[in-house]
Amino acid sequence: MRTVQVALLLADIVALAAAAPTNDENANVYPPFCALLRLGDGDTVVEPELEASPTKPEELLNLNMTVADPKWLSSLVDLKDPNAPKAKEKPTQGEDTVRDKMWTTWTAAAIAVAKKDSNGKSEVETLKHKYNLNNAQAAQLNELQHAVSKLADRAFAIYEAATKAADTAPPTDAQIKATINEALYGVKAQSTPLDISKLFAGPAATYAAGCSGSHTTVANTVAGVLYCLCAAANSYATGQKSCGQGGPTMPTWEAGALPLPTTWHEIRKYCPVEKTEKLTAETIDAKLSSAMKQFKPGSSSLYIGPKGTGTCDGSNNDVCFKLTTSSNPGTADDYNKLEWIAKLKQAAKDIRQRTKANQKNRDTKLELQRLTEEAQIAAQRAYLSPISAPNKDSKKQPQATPDPEKQKACDRHTNKTACEAKSCKWTSDKEETGTHCKPKDGEGQTNKAGAGDGTAGEQKKEKKCKGKLEDACTKAPE
Repeated sequence: MRTVQVALLLADIVALAAAAPTNDENANVYPPFCALLRLGDGDTVVEPELEASPTKPEELLNLNMTVADPKWLSSLVDLKDPNAPKAKEKPTQGEDTVRDKMWTTWTAAAIAVAKKDSNGKSEVETLKHKYNLNNAQAAQLNELQHAVSKLADRAFAIYEAATKAADTAPPTDAQIKATINEALYGVKAQSTPLDISKLFAGPAATYAAGCSGSHTTVANTVAGVLYCLCAAANSYATGQKSCGQGGPTMPTWEAGALPLPTTWHEIRKYCPVEKTEKLTAETIDAKLSSAMKQFKPGSSSLYIGPKGTGTCDGSNNDVCFKLTTSSNPGTADDYNKLEWIAKLKQAAKDIRQRTKANQKNRDTKLELQRLTEEAQIAAQRAYLSPISAPNKDSKKQPQATPDPEKQKACDRHTNKTACEAKSCKWTSDKEETGTHCKPKDGEGQTNKAGAGDGTAGEQKKEKKCKGKLEDACTKAPE
């Protein structure tokens, strides 16, 4: 019996010795965590850079105000002092959602084009001279007004949508870097000296408490994991260096307490400062993937480093990191419970969101520029545009002409709901905003009858057939 007890004791001693830290045992494990640490080194540039949001299409809005009826401009601004026109108060009578929304934009454009420059010339005069509008006839100007107004409405609707989207703009460089620092050090900005207590989820009074357990107690930062791989418990004194024989003296934790902040300098000797020149989503993904590959499944646990005999205590049971999990370790939920993994994934996601937002901003700017140029081209060609000649058959054919008041009332609405609420017709099946509001069929039109049709034609026929039978009246002459 005694022989058996001695044998078991010797077996335990051998097992403990075999599990104790040895030189270089984590030499191939810790480098990916150094690579992650360097994401926070230096003044890193986040790429792609954040594209500026689109600006209000002032050129187009000013041109629209220039070609509009002068009475409209004078209804918006007080022109008593031509050198300092002032916006008038918004009318309070009547309900006009378009006017209420656009008043500030309209008055800003009116002031911009009405104000005199140092030569005593207003922007209205400058633009009219630039586009030869003084040579255009009334019909040409009327057609130009309608065309430019539609383009201005469309541009403002696009700009307004972009402004609303800017309220959910992607994170800035500072915000992305703060997220990364939280993953590395547990704080938005690295402190000097390093606050060791922020590296662990729980109080971590001992190596075993900080390096072995659930996600609520163990290291929840990259720096904390390095303290588990390259440092040892206070009781360890064999002189072995788990992260490399050529490295510094192996740092140790305090007795029943966290490591001293001064030990961080020793840890960083294993991970020399090296600036990451360009911080991209792909860079974060690649470095995080390399670090996550260091995890090895155990029994209801995930390990980084040697497994030891079941507990990472930084002494007899090895220097390692152990996360207790479900009975089926290695699921996405297991990894995402570690805050440093979740934070780095979020930083990569934020950069990708920036890429999409940048493309949308570029597309919006290009569309606003296109609409502005289309309006400018229309203005340049206005005085050259042909004036429609009267239809030769106009006296015979009833001509449907738009009712200007009804057309104008519908044109003012740039969203579907407001348009239909005012008994107008929305002509687009794809867009909810824009210049698609028109009078309903049969509304906003008047018929001008010719001599042979309509009311006048019937009167002529009645006079011709007076006193005759219908057949005699309608019979063709022989």
